Amino acid sequence: MFGRANLLDNNYLSSRATWKNAFTLEEVNKIKELKTSNKFTRGVVDLGDSSFEEKDSVRKSSIFFFEKSDETFWMFDKINKCCDRTNKEFFGFDIYESYKAQYTSYDHSTSDFYRYHWDIFATKTGEHPQRKLSVVLQLSEPESYEGGSLMLNEGGVVYGSEKTIGSLIFFPSWVVHAVEPVTKGIRESLVFWFEGPNWR
Repeated sequence: MFGRANLLDNNYLSSRATWKNAFTLEEVNKIKELKTSNKFTRGVVDLGDSSFEEKDSVRKSSIFFFEKSDETFWMFDKINKCCDRTNKEFFGFDIYESYKAQYTSYDHSTSDFYRYHWDIFATKTGEHPQRKLSVVLQLSEPESYEGGSLMLNEGGVVYGSEKTIGSLIFFPSWVVHAVEPVTKGIRESLVFWFEGPNWR
């Protein structure tokens, strides 16, 4: 079903991995149909005290969440299988399957962006399963928008991620990353977080 996952950089410090063209254009379009049955809300920011709020100085995007269902089972089945192989090959994390995803839209008309952040919660260890692996599925053709690059900062070295539609980008959830302002068009993506028991 998939080719071999590839590290984007041969530097041993790099912890990114990708599946290029992991989802077909037909599958991507099927995912985009979810927009007709879900309502977008503005993305919020974790304040570090188990509360969240809109902060346009940090994050501007439109999102909705959805869970595994009869309609989306095929998608979660595919992403979980792909993650299982990639995790065994590159990361070796103790993680559970994903059952929830975030659909994200960055629109040039509102100059959407997301400043550098990490995906781990700022709450006490042990309060909930720990986010360990973040995965982004590209839903937009790269030529359909400008800006909006997913940037990862690994130890001070900044990398731009794969932009091919249908590609998956994997990185540990503690890696600092950002989405540059979209200056033309709309960039859409799905984000999955794979959680697991406390780090040991």
